[in-house]
Amino acid sequence: MELCVFAPWMQPAATRFFSICLPASGRTFEPQGRHRALTDLAAHYGDGNCWCLMEGEEIVGTAAVRALGDEVCELKLMYVLPRCQKKGWGALLYAKAEEYARDRGFRKMLLDTLSESRDAIAFYHKRGFVETERYNGNFHADVFMEKIL
Repeated sequence: MELCVFAPWMQPAATRFFSICLPASGRTFEPQGRHRALTDLAAHYGDGNCWCLMEGEEIVGTAAVRALGDEVCELKLMYVLPRCQKKGWGALLYAKAEEYARDRGFRKMLLDTLSESRDAIAFYHKRGFVETERYNGNFHADVFMEKIL
């Protein structure tokens, strides 16, 4: 496994990855709709703020950070293929995202997810996240979490 900063040449592998991992996590992949940004990661996460866990030419995990303000960021794209879960790869991706956020002076990290994603919620709790109020207009999410960095 190799942890890499996303590069545009990885986009076809990223699109394949999301077409597998989103349905595996109980979500519908809508590349022409609400997930359009996932088909052009360079346009949305092209500033060294998106990481891919690679197994050869295949992406098996992702994480990204998006600024919401001067001191607040959002954890995005935190996914690991089911066959690669429970091996510490998610922890590696998350550690990279948090390091990036801290290095850029963010003081708080937010995230949203689904209440059905119990393993993910437990993962976030283990890393110090707590539930908070809704902070965005994502009507698909019903769990909102924050961590003071």
